Amino acid sequence: MSNSTIAIIVTVAASVLAIAYLVIAWNRRRSARDLWRGVGVVAVAVGLFVTGVMEMLAQFGRTLVEWMRATAMDTTLGIGTGAVVLGVICYLIGGRITPPTRAEAKQGRIDRAIRRKPVVSTPAPRQPASPAASPGPAQGQAPAARTSDDEVTAILKKHGIE
Repeated sequence: MSNSTIAIIVTVAASVLAIAYLVIAWNRRRSARDLWRGVGVVAVAVGLFVTGVMEMLAQFGRTLVEWMRATAMDTTLGIGTGAVVLGVICYLIGGRITPPTRAEAKQGRIDRAIRRKPVVSTPAPRQPASPAASPGPAQGQAPAARTSDDEVTAILKKHGIE
């Protein structure tokens, strides 16, 4: 089979799969996002064929198959193949994870800022030499400490959120 025949077959298969995805996704969600994605994949496949890039990819595929036939599998090649497979699997898993919404991302930034910011307390005022002259807190009482609500409020105000 020639490279141009392989290119035509791959182009038609990719276009049919993209149209099938487009129809199924449109019927399920009625989302313009899926519609545009399907049309985009069809346009890319046709464009690759028309420009001749699909034939180059077919030649690359043939060369890769010939290389795999001629190369003996050893430990290094097995590790490299495993790394490629692991990378593809991680990429596909990452594509299935839903991204956070704007509100979730904003809340995450606020939470990280709260955890990162050290607790700053005001230093206790100096005690005068004679306790009778000071109308301050009685002995044994600690000065009022800032609560976590005060810290959160301060951080929110710092970022312009009230």
